[in-house]
Amino acid sequence: MVMKMQQDRENSNLETLRPEADRREDAARREDDRKEEAARRAEERRDKAAQREEEQKEREIERAGCDRQHSQLLLALFGGRSQLSAHPAI
Repeated sequence: MVMKMQQDRENSNLETLRPEADRREDAARREDDRKEEAARRAEERRDKAAQREEEQKEREIERAGCDRQHSQLLLALFGGRSQLSAHPAI
């Protein structure tokens, strides 16, 4: 009889502690999820920044090519000297 009462008390204590343990597990799981989401977002930001940097480099290369073509065209049209200026063409 005493053993049964002691066992019932222990079971009652376990039942009381279980919801608290569940809450702690849920909180830990939510914290892990939050950290994973933050890491995923940070990776996305790094990827987007790298993509923007690559696009910027491509635009600079394209712009340099256009500038070079423009300079060659000016040289071909004006024979190395600009008619708008006394200074030599680019």
